[in-house]
Amino acid sequence: RPIRTLSAAVENLRRCKVVGVIDKVQIVQDPATGGTFILKSLPKSHVETRERQTIIPHGVPFMVKLLCYYASEDSIFLHLEHVQGERGQHCLLARSILLLSILQDQIARAAPRHHPRLLGGEKLPPLPAPIPKTGRGEPLLPSSSGRQQLEPALQEPSLTHGRSAASWGLRRAPGSWGHGRRAWAVKEEQVRLWAAEILLALEGLHQQGVLCRDLNPRNLLLDTAGHVRLTFFGQWTEVAPQCCSQALEELYSAPEVGGITEPTEAADCWSFGSLLYELLTGVPLSQSHPSGIHPHTQLQLPEGLSLAAASLLTQLLQHNPKRRLGAGGMAKLKSHSFFSTVPWNKLVG
Repeated sequence: RPIRTLSAAVENLRRCKVVGVIDKVQIVQDPATGGTFILKSLPKSHVETRERQTIIPHGVPFMVKLLCYYASEDSIFLHLEHVQGERGQHCLLARSILLLSILQDQIARAAPRHHPRLLGGEKLPPLPAPIPKTGRGEPLLPSSSGRQQLEPALQEPSLTHGRSAASWGLRRAPGSWGHGRRAWAVKEEQVRLWAAEILLALEGLHQQGVLCRDLNPRNLLLDTAGHVRLTFFGQWTEVAPQCCSQALEELYSAPEVGGITEPTEAADCWSFGSLLYELLTGVPLSQSHPSGIHPHTQLQLPEGLSLAAASLLTQLLQHNPKRRLGAGGMAKLKSHSFFSTVPWNKLVG
C-alpha cells in the first residue's frame, strides 16, 4: 500500500481500549470489530534532517505487518498486526528456548508461565488521553520485583504453544558448557529453518534501505504455525534512530554500532550471528564472551556443532565488518553450506 494510504487520524484511537501491555508496546482492542492490534509509539525528534528519509517497508517476508500509523504533535504511533500463538498470546522464539533450558525438568509435567519482553527501545510515551486505561481493560498489576506483569488472563502461556520439547527438537544435552559441550541440544534442522526465515526478513529490509542495528531475541516472534515473525522495522524522518542499550551490552549489536562510523548491512549480519550462536549453543554470546569480541578474540564454540554451523558462526561474528559474511550482500550468506538444504524459493512463496 502507498504510504499515504497507511496514514490515519490519531483521533481514531480515542474509541479504542488498552487491554494489555507487553514491555514497551500496548495491546489495543477496537470495540467496533472486537479485534486487537499492537500499538507502538515512537517519540519525534526535536531535530529533523532531510538526510533521513521515511521508509515504510512493505512485502517483507516473515515480518509483522504495519497496518497503518498515526501522527500526533510529539509521536508517531504504529498500528501493527497482532501476531498471536494458539491461545491468542505473544511468544518469542529465542526466549522460549531459554525458558525450556532453564525449566527442562518441568516441561514434561506442566507448561511454565513466562512473561518476556517484546520490543526494545526507550520508555513508551503515553497514548492520547481519551484512550481508557482503567477498569476491565487495565493491564497491569504491581510486581514485587519492580517489573510490570500482566493479569493472569493476559500472561504468557508456554512459549512452545503447548507442544512437547521433543517436537521442537529439544532434549537435555549430555553435558554443559562446563564440559565444553552445548548447553542444550536443539536439532540444527529446526534452527536452520528459523535462521532462513530471519535471513529472508533481513534481506527484504536491506533491499528497501532499512537497517535493524539492534536485532535481538526480543524482536523474534513465533506465529501459530511455528514460523518466525520479525517485529516491525522502519525508518521515519521525524524519528531519530535509536539503538537498544541492552542489545549493545549483550553483544546482539555489532561492535561498530554506536561508534563514529555509520553502520552498514554487515551490522545486521553480526546480530544474525549472535542470535544463531544462542540458538545453536544454548548460551548467549555475551555469557561465553563476557569481555566482548575484539579483533583477535577466538570465538568459543562448544563440542557438538556441525562443521557448517561452526563455520557460519565464525564468519558472521567477525569484529571487522568488512570481513563479515554478508557484508557484500545476502546472496553469499544464503549460499553458505549451513543452508545447503534450504529451499529458498519455496520459503518465500
